[in-house]
Amino acid sequence: MQRIFLTLFVTLFLYSCEKWNLKDDILSENNIQLNSIQKVIITGDNGLLIAGVNNSKETFIKTDANFGTIWRKDDYDWGNYIYSGGWGQPFYGVDVVNIFQNENDNFICVASVTQGGCVIYSSVMIIELSQEGEELKKMEIQDFTILDAIKSADGGYLLLGYRLLKVDKNFNINWEKDYWAMDLGIGNIINTNDGRYALTCWNYNDESFIKILNTDGDESFSERYSFNDTPFNETGNDLIQLKDKGFIIIGRTRNHDEPWDMDCGATRINSSGAETWTKKFGSGDDEWLEKIIYSSDDEFIVQGKVGFPNDEIQKTILLKMNITGQIADSCTVDRIEMLLYNPHNYFIKADKIDDDYYRFNKIPFKELCNPAGD
Repeated sequence: MQRIFLTLFVTLFLYSCEKWNLKDDILSENNIQLNSIQKVIITGDNGLLIAGVNNSKETFIKTDANFGTIWRKDDYDWGNYIYSGGWGQPFYGVDVVNIFQNENDNFICVASVTQGGCVIYSSVMIIELSQEGEELKKMEIQDFTILDAIKSADGGYLLLGYRLLKVDKNFNINWEKDYWAMDLGIGNIINTNDGRYALTCWNYNDESFIKILNTDGDESFSERYSFNDTPFNETGNDLIQLKDKGFIIIGRTRNHDEPWDMDCGATRINSSGAETWTKKFGSGDDEWLEKIIYSSDDEFIVQGKVGFPNDEIQKTILLKMNITGQIADSCTVDRIEMLLYNPHNYFIKADKIDDDYYRFNKIPFKELCNPAGD
């Protein structure tokens, strides 16, 4: 009987130690306590500003270059989430879609707000936070569904949704263009080398376009492009401009033969809109390219997804391509939740290690594609 008791005691002790060590590992320095991450940027001091949700509160965390927490704030009056079960019950949520650091080193946060009950209302909120995370200014625009935002050449911000909306650095509205009314979906928008805007969009006839907008939002150039000879479910999800003023566009297309799955697409056009090269590739699964996470004068790195909508596990594609369209390196890895390129020539990757914690790591591209060192 004593032997049984001793064995049970040792087993429970070892189990407790294992659980304690696991918790120690989770609570170790530089792990970030959040239920979910929305947006992360690299700040001017080479640290991070992280926006996410923790315990139903919008939370901002500022770290140093080694991911140690400098400050943490979650006491914003607009940051308390409401979750109610059942149709028609009240709800409220905030999603930070982008963050910018202005000339005063303060942070400009652009967030989507969704609230309602039986009826859903969407708005966009722009908040200025001090370097210590204190709220300095806030402005909300009703009836606007925000997808992303970019900083414009004049120091203002261009908000991308079903419409385009330009605000100045004091959040005053300059102009608005309703692309949804034109039956156009927008992929992404960037600043051009000469201070204008370039965007990718598509219509309901599966035709894709690149458009150049003047600083007042009026269209000055438009050209069709296609990853297939006949467009089919094509989108341009991201783009970069090259030194020669041409563009590389990445996105998705569809295989014209069985199994009619999604394929990756990339095309380069010159400054006049003429195609220089187009690449389409896939393996028989749903695959598409989502965003360009790094670019230089002669190469760029693209992140994409693999997986049908009903797949329980989806993967991440990583491609390194040169501007002539040749793939220099590629891999398919477990889904990556967040990946940033640091100007010091490494990537920052966030891994969810627990329902409430994330771990951030600095990692070269080759280790992303070959984490076991094989």
